[in-house]
Amino acid sequence: MFRRNPEDFQHAKHSFSTRYTFIITSDSDSRTRRFSMSAFVLDNIILLSCIAVSAVVILVISYIGLYSAYARNRQDLVTLQAINKEQQVQLYDMSEMAGAVEQKLEYLELLEERIQTFIDQAGASSTSQEDKQTLEEIDAELAMMRAQMAVGGSSARPNYFFANASMDDLDMVEEFASLKEELSGIDTSVSDTEYGMSALVDDMAEYERLSNRFPHNIPLPLKTYFVTEYFGYRIYPRIEFHEGFDLGAPNGTPIRPVARGTVTYAGWWGELGYMVKINHGNGYESVYAHMSEVTCYVGQEVTIDTIIGEVGSTGYSTGDHLHLEIIKDGVKVDPLDYLPGVEEGSLGIAI
Repeated sequence: MFRRNPEDFQHAKHSFSTRYTFIITSDSDSRTRRFSMSAFVLDNIILLSCIAVSAVVILVISYIGLYSAYARNRQDLVTLQAINKEQQVQLYDMSEMAGAVEQKLEYLELLEERIQTFIDQAGASSTSQEDKQTLEEIDAELAMMRAQMAVGGSSARPNYFFANASMDDLDMVEEFASLKEELSGIDTSVSDTEYGMSALVDDMAEYERLSNRFPHNIPLPLKTYFVTEYFGYRIYPRIEFHEGFDLGAPNGTPIRPVARGTVTYAGWWGELGYMVKINHGNGYESVYAHMSEVTCYVGQEVTIDTIIGEVGSTGYSTGDHLHLEIIKDGVKVDPLDYLPGVEEGSLGIAI
C-alpha cells in the first residue's frame, strides 16, 4: 500500500499557507494595486511559463529546420525540372534519329531485295509477268518510302516518366549526348550505304533499260524452228550476199522482236513480202520479212513479249520461214553474233 510521507504533506501545507504579495504603483496618480497568491500557485505559473517558452523555442527551431529543408527541396525540384527538360529534348532527338535510322534500314532491305530480284531475273532465260509485277511492286514501295523519308519525322514521342532516384542518377544529359553522337555516326554510315545502294539500283535500271533495247531475244518460240540459211554469201536460190539469217518454221508461228523498240515500218516491201522494221535505239534496228501477216503498226512501242506478225512465205521465198536482219549504225551485221542461242534452240540445223 502507498504510504504518504508526512514531510511532503507538511511541505504542501506550507506552500498553500505561504503567500506572496505583489504591489504595483503608478507614477502618474500614485495609486497602488496589490494582489497576492500562494507560493504553490506561483511555483506552478513559473513551471508552466518555462514549459511554454521551451515549446515555443522548439517550434521555432523545428520551423527553421523545415523551412531550410523546403528551400533545399525546392532548389532540387528546380534543378530536376531543368534536367528533366534537357533530357526530354535529348530523348526526343534520339527517338527521331532512331526512327530515321530504322526507316533507312527498311529502305536498304528493300533495295537489297530489288537488287537480288534483278540478279535472279538477269540469270533467267526469260522474265515472267509475275517477275515483272514483283519488280513494279518493289519500285512502287521504294518510291513511297523515299517520299516518306523526304518529309521526315517519326512516330517517336517524349517520355515524361522518371523513376524515384537521386539527383545524380537522374542527371544523364552527358550520357544522352554521347549516345546521340553514336547514333548520329550510325545514321551517317547507313546514309552512305543507302547512297551506294541507290546508285547501284540506278545503274542496274539503266543497264536494264539499255539491255532491253540491245538485240538479245530469239524471235521464234524455242523448238519450233530450224536454221535454213546463215548470214553471208550463198549460191541458192541465187548467187548473192545474204544479209540476214533464215529460220524455217510452220506457217502462222508467232514472231516477237529481238528487243524493245519502236515500229518504223509495217507492210509490204517488194521481195521481202510483208515486212516489219523496228528501231531499238543506240544505233540498232531489226528487220522481219516474208511474214504471212503483220500484227503491229508504225509508231507502236513493242517489247520482247509483243507479237508483231506471223511466219509466212510472202515475197521472193521458197518456203515458210522468217528472214531476220540486225542493223548496227546503218550496217547489216550477223544476227548470230547477237543471238548465239538460236542454234541451240532449233530443231536442227540445215546443211
